[in-house]
Amino acid sequence: MGCDFPEELSRILEILKANPKGMSVSDIAGEISVNRNTVSRYLDMLLISGQVEMKTYGKAKVFYLSQRVPISSMMNFASDMVFVLDRDFIVVETNDALCRFVQEKREVICGIPMRDSALVAFDHPLITARLRDAMEGTESVDELRYVRVDGELFYRVKIIPTVLNSGIPGVTVMLEDITERRRAEEALRESEQKYRALVEQINDAIWIIDDDWTFNYASPRTERILGYEPEDLLGRRIFDYLLPGEEERVIARLTDAAEEGNGGAVITVAMRHHDGHTIDVEASISPEFDELGNLAGFRAVCRDVSERRAAARRVLKWKTFLHSILQNIPAMVFVTESRTHNIIFFNRSFKVNFGADADLITGKRCVDIFPPALCRVLATGDNEAITTRQEFETDRMPCYIPGKGERTVSIKKVPLFSSSGELKYVLGIVKDVTATE
Repeated sequence: MGCDFPEELSRILEILKANPKGMSVSDIAGEISVNRNTVSRYLDMLLISGQVEMKTYGKAKVFYLSQRVPISSMMNFASDMVFVLDRDFIVVETNDALCRFVQEKREVICGIPMRDSALVAFDHPLITARLRDAMEGTESVDELRYVRVDGELFYRVKIIPTVLNSGIPGVTVMLEDITERRRAEEALRESEQKYRALVEQINDAIWIIDDDWTFNYASPRTERILGYEPEDLLGRRIFDYLLPGEEERVIARLTDAAEEGNGGAVITVAMRHHDGHTIDVEASISPEFDELGNLAGFRAVCRDVSERRAAARRVLKWKTFLHSILQNIPAMVFVTESRTHNIIFFNRSFKVNFGADADLITGKRCVDIFPPALCRVLATGDNEAITTRQEFETDRMPCYIPGKGERTVSIKKVPLFSSSGELKYVLGIVKDVTATE
């Protein structure tokens, strides 16, 4: 592999080849008629280059021809591109991978200065500086960006101090293709940036909580919900922000989510805002597991639902108020489904006057409960209200009311619609107007 190869080195290798059991320094010196010190120096050179091996028996040193694969063959086994330079930056050896890359034959590259060969692309101030450092014994590793017509390529360049067969210093340059890894890393960075941008832009806060209940990550939206900067939460336990009495319930719910092993568990919890007031936080919980399947923590998508829950409480309070009014007015009130005509609600006055039992009536049609004559009276106006989608009030009509006998009543029917405008129910209001006749 070298350029200046002393004749004695070749003779020593031939002698060792003929004596596979090994020879001492004195034996070799006698065979080639060279003094012992010179032979020792040549053997050191062959040891360094890996062409001979040595074993010690007591004070004697026995040398054998190396059984290792020649460095030139080893270079061709490598998938990385490899070339060797001498101290004058003349190309001593290249492997097949490098020849394929530069599209040139080995015999055209070797034996000429690097800058005059197909390896001229490596004649760069940074690389030549590393090559000179390697001549002085300093190994280096760098990344190289190589631009071609078909795109960018990236290589990990390792420059290793080397002793050539001739005993003079040289360098070995190894180029590992890391293009796919760099592209994958770049794609991962872009994906992370897009994910982070998405997390920072959505209105919900993202929290990652370790298995010891401490915050490992909090997205910027946390400040809008709790009033704390995200970094203020890191390393703190979630229980530091819960109202008293909430800790046990939260642990139980998160434990259930972990045992179920899937996301989607939703919990609403009372938390303490930075300024001291209480907020309701709704969190969608997903457990996180490590490679061994052990619980690593939880990911929570959180939003402030204080206003929504307050509005729901106000609606419930208003519905309760209206229900109380309906139950206590003297008029007989009932509600039927517009399609099936099943009775789904009636007030206290309706129950008292018609002997209605909630367990027996709710969900059934009038004809399944009351006599036909009473059903005709109660159904009066249904078709008109459904057809016109407007209120309809009947004329006075006779009606038999148990316990009161024949009475005169008026009936008002009011169509009730869903939020989408679909006709769902018909409200009936029956008034006893006998006394006004």
